[in-house]
Amino acid sequence: MKRKIDFFKLLAILIMTFLLILSFAGGCAKPTTPAVPPPAEEKKDDAPPPETKVELPKVKGRIGGIHPVEGPYTAALKKFAESVAKKTNNGLTFDVYPASQLGGARELIESTQSGALEGTYVASAFYVPFMPTIAIPQLPYLFPSRDITYEVLIEGDLGKQILASLEAVNLKGVGFFEGGFQQLTANFPVRHPDDLQGKKIRVMENPVLIAQYQALGATPTPISFAELYTALQQGVVDGQENPLGGIYDMKLYEVQKYITLSDHAFLGIALAFNKQWYDNLPAEYQKAMAEAAYEEALALRKVIEEMEVKNMLPAIMNAGLEVIELTPEQSKAFAEKAGPAAENALRGMMDPAGNELLDKVKKEIDKLR
Repeated sequence: MKRKIDFFKLLAILIMTFLLILSFAGGCAKPTTPAVPPPAEEKKDDAPPPETKVELPKVKGRIGGIHPVEGPYTAALKKFAESVAKKTNNGLTFDVYPASQLGGARELIESTQSGALEGTYVASAFYVPFMPTIAIPQLPYLFPSRDITYEVLIEGDLGKQILASLEAVNLKGVGFFEGGFQQLTANFPVRHPDDLQGKKIRVMENPVLIAQYQALGATPTPISFAELYTALQQGVVDGQENPLGGIYDMKLYEVQKYITLSDHAFLGIALAFNKQWYDNLPAEYQKAMAEAAYEEALALRKVIEEMEVKNMLPAIMNAGLEVIELTPEQSKAFAEKAGPAAENALRGMMDPAGNELLDKVKKEIDKLR
């Protein structure tokens, strides 16, 4: 009887335990909810926002020169203008006025300084009264060859430093172009410095050139390029110096009897602009101008070298001029008189920075010889 009671007690305990377990499990169970998908991850765009294209202004300028309308020098200037227009998608364009249409060399430089004209394209010697340092490349017997001339003036940094000197007089030089190497023409033969004694030789308005020809015993006479042909024709002067290109373009061989191939100085043509006008240009336009000046300077060199052989010298010889080629000893005689006189005159005009720059140029030339 007692075992029976124990059995029922045990059974009751088991049932109650089971019910308690069910009750606990039911109270702890979490209500089921429909699964909600996580929010879609926003797609990150790493690309920068599109840049707003700045429309550059349309700018037009004028460049004045003194070279004839037809000829390699004006052609090079026109190609410069065309190249700049192309590089800037016609944003920067130039009208070119050669043949002293806007004035002589001095007037062109002064107009560019004042801002009445945007740019000028004349031989570096014409800039000397404004900034003497620009005359460094034209010192007689400074450059021994065309290759070294280009290495220093066009390819190297020294040419840029010489052009930078113009900034002090409100001009921005963007490039040197080749005029060629100077030769002497006259109505008398020139083989020795004594041959120039007392003769009137046309020079550019340049104290350095005046000192050079005074040292050779001549009477240097400044005359504008536009008036040179008539001055020779009428006997106002007895001779002149110019590269073959200048002699050819101006047909000076028609009014001269002799040409001495002296190669005594490099004639660089400096392309310069009003500094304030230039500084206000977009950087893209300034870059296009520098690139175009460099490219066209190299192109002009090839044109000049080819034309000297195929066109210029043959035309001069066919006109009946007697061609005189100097011996090394004769060239040395000219160099010993003209070189130091011209250099001393220039050094006396330049400031310490200019004299230091000339020293650097001479040192670089010696290194390249």
